[in-house]
Amino acid sequence: MGYHLPRFIPCRYIYMLLGFLGMLFTFAMMTNLAIAMVSMVNHTAIKILHEDDFRSIRGIVHFHLDTIPDDEILPEESPEDGTNIWSLSLQGIIISSYFWGYLLGQLPGARLSEDVSGAWTFFAGVSIHILGTLLIPEAGHIHYGLIIAIRVVQGFMGGFTFPATHFLLTRWAPPHERSLISSFVYSGGPMGNVISLIFTGSICYYINWEASFYILGGISAPWMILWAILVNDNPRKHKFIREEEREYLTTTLQLTDDKMSHSRVPWKSIARSGQVWILILTHSALCWGFYVNLTQLPLYMKMVLHFSLCYGRLADYLISTGKLPLTTVRRLSTVIAATVPALCCIAVPFTTSHVIAVCLMITGNTFFAAVFSGFQQAHMDIASRFAATLMSLTNSCGTVSGIIVPIFSGWMLDKDISMRSWQVIFFVTAGFYLSAAIIFGLFAKSDELPWNKDSYKEDE
Repeated sequence: MGYHLPRFIPCRYIYMLLGFLGMLFTFAMMTNLAIAMVSMVNHTAIKILHEDDFRSIRGIVHFHLDTIPDDEILPEESPEDGTNIWSLSLQGIIISSYFWGYLLGQLPGARLSEDVSGAWTFFAGVSIHILGTLLIPEAGHIHYGLIIAIRVVQGFMGGFTFPATHFLLTRWAPPHERSLISSFVYSGGPMGNVISLIFTGSICYYINWEASFYILGGISAPWMILWAILVNDNPRKHKFIREEEREYLTTTLQLTDDKMSHSRVPWKSIARSGQVWILILTHSALCWGFYVNLTQLPLYMKMVLHFSLCYGRLADYLISTGKLPLTTVRRLSTVIAATVPALCCIAVPFTTSHVIAVCLMITGNTFFAAVFSGFQQAHMDIASRFAATLMSLTNSCGTVSGIIVPIFSGWMLDKDISMRSWQVIFFVTAGFYLSAAIIFGLFAKSDELPWNKDSYKEDE
């Protein structure tokens, strides 16, 4: 008889933990460059090159935020200055380069997950992030073009992670636990952002910016061994799973040994589906806000301020007990996830307090986690067989925001580095959040679509 894990550690929870860590490391490595950039760039030299712009930010007389001291907006001395003289526009291009690859990696990641292996697709995505992170310090000393090349490759492989995760959730998350498991796994992303924001900045300050990449890459590496040993695509084929859990997952998820059979994607039906377009619009709007938080907050904190599990369990309870219909739970979760961050975005540029600004952003990101029990589940609700493909489509559209946000913000700040520019950035972000709440809150449904059934035949 083969070896079994202890009875109190179900294999689906092993996947949940390792999926969480994989997301955490991926998003930490996605984010850390934007934070380390503050220490990589010579802000004093850029200040001289843009002297007129910096005079305007000192004045701020055309806006009613003149209570902010000059040295809080841009200090005269920059002890953290690096050696790279990169304009804000170039910094925006470097940061956005990750999302060029991320956009292109979505559909290949989905098809590899559904036709080959979701577990190994996810493994490849995270592993390339680790390797690229270890290479960035040397590239940064040679030429920014090498950083862009590494980030494009990292982004392409990062595009595998979301479709692969959606695929694996349809194999390892039974219906009455799906919101909890999905929320836990996907919450690794925001947690990675927070950890990266805290520790990358500290490492850059107390050691150097190069160490922030070496340390993150080093502590992520053991994950690869654990994932390769403990996770696979199908509970029926898992080496260490107990028979009772295998039977439970096989029954509740209707799994078979040939589940990896190449299913033909009903592209025409997908393109004509109103629910798919609702997902695309919602995902695109939510991603604008997400990527502003991901790529612009470090720069905002530097220049101006210096400086979700409970909800998943609640959603599972409401659904399993029938207290609220599935569609209502998904809509309500998404509206909360979009509305609270929108209000926080509106408030942030009006505060001069470091503490209040940080609290507002933490509040917004905390409530954004409700999306993992709302919109993020909808792909699996309406078409579980093609959840990875649907995620790749909606995430591809959402990733366009990841490309545009850094470039748009860099362009705004190169043109006028003032609080007015930051207000425009945050107000536009709030608008996207609210549009997502309206679209999904009014029109989204969670009913399974006809083309998800095995018997469905698409018209030629």
